Amino acid sequence: MEYKEFKDEVLTRLVDYYGEDASVTVSTTLKNNDIKLDGIHICYEGEKVSPVIYLNPFYHRYLDDVQTIDEIVEDIIDTRKNASQSGFDYDEITSLDHWEAVKDKIFPILLSTSMNEELLQKLVSKKFLDLSIVYVIRLTSNSSDTGSVKITHDLLKGYGVSEHALYAQAMVNMDREGYAIQDIASVLRSMGLNSDSLDMDRDTMDPQMFVLSNKNKLYGAAGILNNRLLRSIGKDLYILPSSVHETILVPADVGTSVEQLNQMITEVNDTQLDPEERLSDHAYYYDFKTNKVSIKAAA
Repeated sequence: MEYKEFKDEVLTRLVDYYGEDASVTVSTTLKNNDIKLDGIHICYEGEKVSPVIYLNPFYHRYLDDVQTIDEIVEDIIDTRKNASQSGFDYDEITSLDHWEAVKDKIFPILLSTSMNEELLQKLVSKKFLDLSIVYVIRLTSNSSDTGSVKITHDLLKGYGVSEHALYAQAMVNMDREGYAIQDIASVLRSMGLNSDSLDMDRDTMDPQMFVLSNKNKLYGAAGILNNRLLRSIGKDLYILPSSVHETILVPADVGTSVEQLNQMITEVNDTQLDPEERLSDHAYYYDFKTNKVSIKAAA
């Protein structure tokens, strides 16, 4: 079944299921790395907003014979039901156009400039090497982060603040939020993993390799904007952009070449990451003496 036919079939079944109780619509959303996804909106009467349930991953499950259409429709219905019961603060969304209501929830994230040409036209952004700093407003449920809204030029205009003020606020919030550097072995152990279970050799588990991210592991790669954190290791570093959510830090004195690191990044991008999680295809370099991050060219 082609995707359009699949989409129409799922939509028809959902409309039949909800009847007059809720409206069911589909809209296309531009995501990270200019990836376009179809989102299903199931909105009950009186709701100002509704969660978005992306249809494209379900289609891949259908093609891979992981789920039938009946199972997919049931899954979407359950997902919408769980969203209604999650304690999500919809009033928070209705206040997104008020600066005082959102300023403490604004954080910087990093995206690839070259892979986000269309998206960056809509968003407030600031150049950082070959990456772009953009800004998100984090949304919360009763106890955890559940999503985010990217700040567009229209939103910023409504706030009546400058791009400089937006950047400054985001950096203050990031510093407060608690980015941290952990050695990679500790991170794996916290996940219940070890070198034996992962079939990793002693070099891969080198305690001199570090992971930089934030406490919720969402868009944590922006931590490389905090030079104080990078400087805390006390030496020159290679920065490997493992995803938009985290980076791996490798001391420059371990003897690994830039070519080897770039190859590792490419392999991870090609085999381990969803397309919208990719950040860059090459390593960066932190110079302890100058306290700056740069692009490290291969020899």
